[in-house]
Amino acid sequence: MPVANAAVTLFKDNVALNTQSTSSEGTAEFAASEATGYAVKVDHQSYLIEFKQGISPGDSFIEVLLTQATGSNIQALVVSVVDLQGMPVENAKVILKKLDGTVVNDGIATGFDGNAEFERIAPDEYYAYAVKDGFNGVNSLPITISE
Repeated sequence: MPVANAAVTLFKDNVALNTQSTSSEGTAEFAASEATGYAVKVDHQSYLIEFKQGISPGDSFIEVLLTQATGSNIQALVVSVVDLQGMPVENAKVILKKLDGTVVNDGIATGFDGNAEFERIAPDEYYAYAVKDGFNGVNSLPITISE
């Protein structure tokens, strides 16, 4: 069944290039001229966030199957960012990535408590990368999200 109004983001080398909403037919189209591998992220509030990698210009049609978010499969993750003294770091940018380096989100800023919350995360293995001006960026240890 086509999903309308899903945000589809086109990535190249883990950098977001463009975002479009799907039409009522569940489609989005991007112009991509470089003969290199692209990736897309598909995000709709009623579904788990999905990714597809290895997309090349000229591929006529790429289908991304979305999984309905339900009480049994929806997961959330809270990442806490602290400084060397253990104090919360506000306004740090936290990027969630799969272990293969696939970017799961465009980055969430931490609140006054140093926390960033990721919602509708599919079961998989991830790590978080946190960075803020004046601080060195750091990767977390691997994080496993189970069903």
